[in-house]
Amino acid sequence: MSPTDRDLLQELLYAYGPGGQEAAVREVCRRELEPLVDEVWEDPAGNLVGLIHGSGATDGPVVRVMAHMDELSMIVKRVEPDGSLHLSQLGEMYPANFGLGPLTVLGDVEPVTAVLLLGSEHTTQETPQVWQTKPDGGGRAMQWNDVYAFTGRSPEQLAAAGVHAGSRV
Repeated sequence: MSPTDRDLLQELLYAYGPGGQEAAVREVCRRELEPLVDEVWEDPAGNLVGLIHGSGATDGPVVRVMAHMDELSMIVKRVEPDGSLHLSQLGEMYPANFGLGPLTVLGDVEPVTAVLLLGSEHTTQETPQVWQTKPDGGGRAMQWNDVYAFTGRSPEQLAAAGVHAGSRV
């Protein structure tokens, strides 16, 4: 991969694009597409369309190139008194798709870093939401009600960042 392609890939990876909020990805795509086509527009569904006018016969083949702009994402279901966030998936996916790792919550004012957590791995039958997902405790697949996002912030700090029920993750 060329350094230019690598830089573009990196920029696309860092552009936030949860379903319904693909503007950052769309703008990178628009910038890259505009020099290559005759016309660029956004349709009512938010899709970016580029047109190259053909030459010659008008009944020739038409080629369409399409790409998906949104990414696997979640939505904040509720903010708990300790500042942790309960999440729901947007689309069909499971917590294991993300692993227990970092997330970015797109607050209305600023993005907030969080970590997707299941709880302590040092657990017993007294902590059933974790215990049941362990092979020796039932081996049940993790579900969204088993995990939460730890932000390290208070509800007041989250509100100041614009994080609330409905924020995209």
